[in-house]
Amino acid sequence: MKRTLLALLLASALSTSVQAKTPKEVAVPYKAYVAALKAQNNKEAADFAYKAWQAAEKQMGDHKTTGDLASNYAAVRFDDKRSKEQIKAAVRAMELSSFYGEDTNQIFLERGVSLLQYYNENGSRSKVRKQADDLIAFAKSNGLDRSVLYGDVLTIKASSLVESRKGKAIIALTDEAADVFANPSDDLYSSYPLFANLINGFGNEYEDNTLEAALSYQKVLSAIGRLDYAEYPVAGRALGRWSHMRARLRAAGKYEEAREAGLCDCWPYDVERNESVKPLERVPPKIPLAARKSSVSGYTIVQFDLDDEGKTINHKVVVSWPPDTYEKAALKSLAKWEYSPRVEGETDADRSNLISTIRFNINDRNGNPVY
Repeated sequence: MKRTLLALLLASALSTSVQAKTPKEVAVPYKAYVAALKAQNNKEAADFAYKAWQAAEKQMGDHKTTGDLASNYAAVRFDDKRSKEQIKAAVRAMELSSFYGEDTNQIFLERGVSLLQYYNENGSRSKVRKQADDLIAFAKSNGLDRSVLYGDVLTIKASSLVESRKGKAIIALTDEAADVFANPSDDLYSSYPLFANLINGFGNEYEDNTLEAALSYQKVLSAIGRLDYAEYPVAGRALGRWSHMRARLRAAGKYEEAREAGLCDCWPYDVERNESVKPLERVPPKIPLAARKSSVSGYTIVQFDLDDEGKTINHKVVVSWPPDTYEKAALKSLAKWEYSPRVEGETDADRSNLISTIRFNINDRNGNPVY
């Protein structure tokens, strides 16, 4: 059964035929929950979803519908973190997966993935790892270790290790996840293959595997393309790290070797690089106060021209991450840069459409950059 179909079944726990057998105390708040969802009022939807679930617990007890309603309540996002009651609901939904007959194991694993997501959102890293280990063992013992859901579990566990910078463990988990996603036993949809590549890049950075990190980030960019990075934050983060890895490879004299290994001259670096233009002074940017408070590192990729004296002109932001955070500071810094003056034989084209990345690094308490 496709995951999208399963999701629809769970979201529509009380169909018309089922409602005929469902106590009024359950059906009324459920209908109000559906209406609130359609109105995009998540706080109200959560309130009614909770009432429907609690009514089902009282009126129906251990029942498939009770599990579906618990899952509905847990899934409603109305705050930065999931509430304790929502976590309880997610656990309860897993317990009641047994009412799904031949789909029981898949539903249990799918709801387990949801619980991992909630723990991750709440910053409960130790709970993510413990629950992930339990789900990994469950999947292996029930023949689901080639399911896309199993790949999801591996990826979420890997993400819980990013803050502690456990590079080798991250690489092992995401490599296994990538293998599952490439050859799954089912056709379930997941967005986690992109995150597996992103997190694999982090792991390789922690182990100083610059080329491997660059190629992992490049897989994310190749899959997503030139989309709105405000809408696709995984791509925004991948582009910044990929750009940084390219710079490292150039500085180490390994760029040509990296190109042979598959590193591309992709957007926004798909323009011919003019090696004759040399920077004389690059004034470092000042990190905005708001960015310091949010503790989010970022970057701004800029495009510009040079006048005859070597001053930068015609400044343009190509892409910036996070959006609306570092653009102004980057342009202020760029305006103070100086390059070599025009020399004989240099054309206007040689001094136009230069591309550079301005990075804003914020470190954690241990002095490590926060990606």
